[in-house]
Amino acid sequence: MLLRERIEQASDLISLGSGLSKQDSRYEIGRVADLFRFASFEALRDDGQSFLCDLTPHGKRRRAFSQREPLAGVIVAITPFNHPMNQVAHKVAPAIATNNRVVLKPSEKVPLSALYLADLLYEAGLPAPMLQVLTGDPREIADELGVAGHRVRHARRCDSHQQRTPFGLSSCVCTNRQDAITRFINELRVGTVDVWEVPGYRIEMTPFGGIKDSGLGYKEGVQEAMKSFTNLKTFSLPWEQQVALSLDDIRVLFERHGSLAYSGEPVTQLEHALQSGALAEAEGASDELVAAAFLHDLGHLLNLQGETPTERGVDDLHQYFALPFLRPVLSDAVLEPIRLHVDAKRCLCAIDATYFGQLSADSVRSLQLQGGIFSREEAQAFMQKPYAEDAMRLRRWDDRAKEQDRATPGIDHYLAVVERAMRAHATA
Repeated sequence: MLLRERIEQASDLISLGSGLSKQDSRYEIGRVADLFRFASFEALRDDGQSFLCDLTPHGKRRRAFSQREPLAGVIVAITPFNHPMNQVAHKVAPAIATNNRVVLKPSEKVPLSALYLADLLYEAGLPAPMLQVLTGDPREIADELGVAGHRVRHARRCDSHQQRTPFGLSSCVCTNRQDAITRFINELRVGTVDVWEVPGYRIEMTPFGGIKDSGLGYKEGVQEAMKSFTNLKTFSLPWEQQVALSLDDIRVLFERHGSLAYSGEPVTQLEHALQSGALAEAEGASDELVAAAFLHDLGHLLNLQGETPTERGVDDLHQYFALPFLRPVLSDAVLEPIRLHVDAKRCLCAIDATYFGQLSADSVRSLQLQGGIFSREEAQAFMQKPYAEDAMRLRRWDDRAKEQDRATPGIDHYLAVVERAMRAHATA
């Protein structure tokens, strides 16, 4: 880039204006070049998000998206005298990367570095209206910000004094006591705490900025600055066309993840699915209900949360996760028992005095994460729902399908059942 090509000229200008050594000035130029490179990479990265609106039964067949847009108006950037070009770059590079216009006020003590950098940006193709540099005496164009320091004898008094100031940019702590370091990090109301380093130490990508009246909530560091220089917009669209899991997709999921342990039980994910399907078949269930029994925990394989997530307090919402991908190819006779099988456990605990005692340790943990036992009224309301009876049958098979080394038909047998259910849905 132009700045690296002209490092000698640019570093001479920094040394002349600020008094920094030639070595320090060259180092600063390197950091400025790095910062613009990082900002250019971030400008190419799409950090928008996509949200499934039909993940739960309360949603709609829509997709929601988020995107970032430039702020309306102009960004005003005021930079200090230390690190005269790097401080400017920390403001200007993220603003340009987010397509914002900037009015820059560099320190009146070292304005030449800012003017030189602006000229390089114009030469590189930046339109002049995107960056304007304003120089002058701050007493004429701005109010001074600052707080005088006070010496204190004890750390607790330092805490007390700092809490009373209206500013909270950066601090340093010089101690080897881990308890004191931890306390200062947790209790000092500042944006940055450095241990055995000058206040304000950072690299180009780390967030840096103050709280209270320091910086007005703005953070430096390329990523955080680009967030500050944009507004987040969310929009949603109808989404009738959905991505559907094929039989091959289902097979691949079990081939890749079916050997994983089933949440603290003595079976794998695949063994649990096969045993559930076998129990359903043994009781003469329809193809749809056998398919539901076989697929009811497919959400675990689509939303991997590690072994026994309930021990970490995680509810993976597996009863919902596979539904958007199965809905285009399977009927409600398959989907609804899958969706309701978790609430079926909550209902059975309420209506069957012996049921809770039959639950495994992991099922008891997940019960609490999933909302606990239904009240009498909730249980009655649940049992009025379509497919509630099928869901409770599936639930009981689910609870029994955790037997080590139980013989069952193989995966091809149950994929054939799923295929029949798919064909019935397609011709209905």
